[in-house]
Amino acid sequence: MKTNKDSKIIVIECENVTTADTLKYDILLDDNSYVDLTLMPEPKMAFSLLPGEHQDIRVDVNILLNNGNEWLATPNVYFGGRAPEAVIGTPDEALLRETLRSVIYTGMA
Repeated sequence: MKTNKDSKIIVIECENVTTADTLKYDILLDDNSYVDLTLMPEPKMAFSLLPGEHQDIRVDVNILLNNGNEWLATPNVYFGGRAPEAVIGTPDEALLRETLRSVIYTGMA
């Protein structure tokens, strides 16, 4: 936990937290007051297809990468350790689409 005593800003960093988690924190501040924090789920990205993108993202992956099917099956830190194939059809598919766009339009991922 990081604190900034002057502004009373508190940042709590959590890993491997899902929307189903119900974590709650009671934090004692320097002036002996308490702050209750409840974990809020991270908003999911919404996306729409750009011109030339295929509705089935697997097609775009295989056009972009020579080893597209292998890449889709390999766990990846960008997707929380899941294989990209595992995020297809979930709200996290938007992150996969944005990752591909990053490669296409900037040459970086």
